[in-house]
Amino acid sequence: MQPLHAVTDIRFAEKRIGVENLQYTYAWNSLFEAGLKIAMEKAIALYTLGLSYAEFMEDRKGKLVNGYLADLVMFNQNLLTIPHEQILNTKVDYTIVGGNIVCDRIKRNKYRKLINSTKW
Repeated sequence: MQPLHAVTDIRFAEKRIGVENLQYTYAWNSLFEAGLKIAMEKAIALYTLGLSYAEFMEDRKGKLVNGYLADLVMFNQNLLTIPHEQILNTKVDYTIVGGNIVCDRIKRNKYRKLINSTKW
């Protein structure tokens, strides 16, 4: 069970597994209400190593290892050290896909400031 599936599966879940089984399928709220919490390290591992394993690609992605696919994001804060309440306020500084920077928030903000300060 992955949190994203609760959003993406909504279009077909009832038809595929039946309305009776839906109550047991996406149990995030039940787990939360039961007091179950997951450490940030484990959550990151599940979204990286866990997803690569689910795709049968654990031999080439899911870790920061030489020779592995380099798809990652870099945040403006350390998700392992900030208070949990601040996680939703973090920003992605860089998105790297295939080893290439495809989004650079810092550079984009510098250009935006330059454009806004220019007298046209």
